[in-house]
Amino acid sequence: MESNSLLVGNFANNSIMNETDEGQTTDFSKFILLYYILLPIKVCLILATVILNLLIIIIITFMIKKRSYSNSIFLSMSTADFLVGAVSMSFMTSFTTYGYFPYGYIGCVIWVINDFSCSSISLACLCLVSIHRYISIKWPMHAREEMNKKRVLLIISVWFIAFASWSVSVLLITAKDFDHQICYYTYTYLYVSAADTFAYLLPV
Repeated sequence: MESNSLLVGNFANNSIMNETDEGQTTDFSKFILLYYILLPIKVCLILATVILNLLIIIIITFMIKKRSYSNSIFLSMSTADFLVGAVSMSFMTSFTTYGYFPYGYIGCVIWVINDFSCSSISLACLCLVSIHRYISIKWPMHAREEMNKKRVLLIISVWFIAFASWSVSVLLITAKDFDHQICYYTYTYLYVSAADTFAYLLPV
């Protein structure tokens, strides 16, 4: 009986040790995957997004003398994409690397507002370019590339409406019962419907 008890005890101890070793091996594999494979890929994507859009901004601003309507839309879209890479993608990389959001409530609000607003602006600018290209092909005699006050106000209004709408909604949602270390809030059906309608479906 004693020998059987010893065998059972040794088997249990070996099983626990094996499970511990497997757990340590799994944690080490996750560490290698996260810090040595995924993190460099994320950093490269951030740098590519920031640098390429910054180059477009510099070219349109300083190297192209004629400020056309199309170039102004591309400048607006590149600026929005630059902010997505510099702010949104950088904060998301920190969040996925640390496992929590380390920049506090203000940083979380800035991240969410910038992410949603700049994504909406980029989509809206893409729609403006598509509409302008369609008019240029359909009615080439009526298409104009010159900038005027209406077109300037149109581009400015895209930025204003996006940041104003997302800022109000995010601030209202994060005002109470919100964990900034998670920096995530549960979407309701009404919120998703309204956000998708005004930010995505209407511009399209």
